[in-house]
Amino acid sequence: MTWKTNGSFFVQQGRTAYLHAKPIAGLIKIGIDYGFFDFTYTKLKLNEMAAEKQTGTRASDGFDDIVSGKPDGNPSVLPGNINLGMHKFDYSVHVGPSVSVNPWNKLIAAAYFHVMPTATGVLQNDTFAYGFGCMMAAGVSVAYKCISLGVEGLWGKVKYKQASFDGGDDEGNNDGDYDNGSDYDDGDSESYFSTEKFTLKQSGIRAYVAIRF
Repeated sequence: MTWKTNGSFFVQQGRTAYLHAKPIAGLIKIGIDYGFFDFTYTKLKLNEMAAEKQTGTRASDGFDDIVSGKPDGNPSVLPGNINLGMHKFDYSVHVGPSVSVNPWNKLIAAAYFHVMPTATGVLQNDTFAYGFGCMMAAGVSVAYKCISLGVEGLWGKVKYKQASFDGGDDEGNNDGDYDNGSDYDDGDSESYFSTEKFTLKQSGIRAYVAIRF
């Protein structure tokens, strides 16, 4: 399945430790960026065009049957017809090299690459999945005095484990009928993800405004 962003924001705090006191040629400084706080919230939705391309079937003609386990093809919802949608939460730390250039007065341009160990969770209606992985980010920024504008590409792969809030039989047991090597349960799942473990490949671009001091 392919999911796309339906809205996202992030908050990050970090520092740069420069490796030398005097700029190279009076212009260039090389440093190491690091930070221990990066929180991202993302609302996701199913990319039906990608689903149709990959499966040759429209989502309304059976794709949702596969991913939600509901015979009518409608997305799974909580009791009372409340559809909470799919929400993703990420917490990361980052470290990596950066190069900054000060060509004129208070104007500074920078380029960087960050390695970002990440803990993440995905909430979709009555199902929660959590995982750990390593994201990568590469970007550029331009700062004048204390205000900085930047854009970066973010990519990586995270392995998740799923925990369902309503799984199991009438006695509270959660004995999914999994075949050996099968990614699907016995069809009684109320979640888009009907596996105990799954992997998401993630990529995107994010822009930001920063205060630099």
